[in-house]
Amino acid sequence: DKKYLEKVSHRNLEYLSNGNYKTDLFNNLYIRFSNKTIQQPQTPQNITLSNTLTIFTNIIFENTKNTFFNPSKTYSIKYYYDRYRCINLLNNNLQLIFKYYGQDKYFREICQKYKILDHKYINKYKQEKITFEEYIGHNIIINLFYYLLPNRVDKTFSQNQLSTIIALNALILTYKKYNPFRVLYLLQLLNRRTVHYYNDLNIPLNKKLKSGFKRTINLPTGFFIPKYTDELFTTTILPLAKQLYYMDLSKITYTIIAKNFGIETADSIYRNSNTRLKTKSKTDFITIDDTISILLTSSTLRDKLQHYGFITINDIRYELQLLNQARKENGRPFIEVKDEDTKFITGIVINVTEIRKTLDQLNIEFVRLNPKTIENIKNYQKQNKTEITPLSNNQTRIVLRDLIEKTPKNTKKKNER
Repeated sequence: DKKYLEKVSHRNLEYLSNGNYKTDLFNNLYIRFSNKTIQQPQTPQNITLSNTLTIFTNIIFENTKNTFFNPSKTYSIKYYYDRYRCINLLNNNLQLIFKYYGQDKYFREICQKYKILDHKYINKYKQEKITFEEYIGHNIIINLFYYLLPNRVDKTFSQNQLSTIIALNALILTYKKYNPFRVLYLLQLLNRRTVHYYNDLNIPLNKKLKSGFKRTINLPTGFFIPKYTDELFTTTILPLAKQLYYMDLSKITYTIIAKNFGIETADSIYRNSNTRLKTKSKTDFITIDDTISILLTSSTLRDKLQHYGFITINDIRYELQLLNQARKENGRPFIEVKDEDTKFITGIVINVTEIRKTLDQLNIEFVRLNPKTIENIKNYQKQNKTEITPLSNNQTRIVLRDLIEKTPKNTKKKNER
């Protein structure tokens, strides 16, 4: 037994010296906590971030060189306890992510779509077929987790959750780089938190001073990486992944999340959202409601659909402009809808569930045109003795559903719905 433990101890020392920090390294008899403590000031109970185990500063790895005939010599290596907890938490979380990535098709599709995790790129990287940038660009969660291990960013633990502040643009190299993180927040794989600091006078921020003024400072926003459990996946993460899959969102903004999932969810994702953003979203909500109303009631849009077989986003924008011009002339509150707002209107038509349901109700659909659909539209216009509208492949239009020819990929997704 003694020789076996001696062998294990030397192997652990070799791991440490080579920088191979493996999970099983910490689960052996040669680890003990130091009895040194950190003197920290007491913090109020309502502070979000607090280290629950501040009495331990590091772990001692003992390497004992001894024989049965010679006196033993003990060598110690100190290792920071927070790093030990960080490794265990992140590795255990990754194991659960991999487990449900393999078990749940909706979670897997969402991971792949938003580049959170994609095994195809892991295998390609192992086979040296893609660059490191391509690998991490399609595996955001792995990149985030392993970035946290060697870097000296502030790590704080509270109730088995890791909290940190990190520059996200240092992590993500993909186009629309913040979308994957918003999906992580939405699925509750990450939780945003405003980090609370105390100044050297120990006065809470924003608390009124005797002079009547508040002490103000711009607070950074950090995030918690919660300890994942099977219960969290089955009750929260997987249902949200399924809902997100069926919504098939191409854009994730405060307005889109607030309209589809509620304002409380949007606030939790955009934790540092300011008053201007929330005020704008209220205006956006009115435009969304107006769009639904126009689709249901506008005789102009209805006639164009019957006449040409399709309408455009510009048609909707023009109707919104007419509606708000009438409000302005009647002295009622109005919204200034500009020509450049076409991009926003396109986003809400694609991504807001209520509008998509309205399109379904009217038996029309926003699609990217393909040659077969264009041919169907031309034949429809010939039958109606309408002047043939010039259309080209990959243009987007809102088309009568009977005229749409789906590609195999779209047909598969529609059947799944």
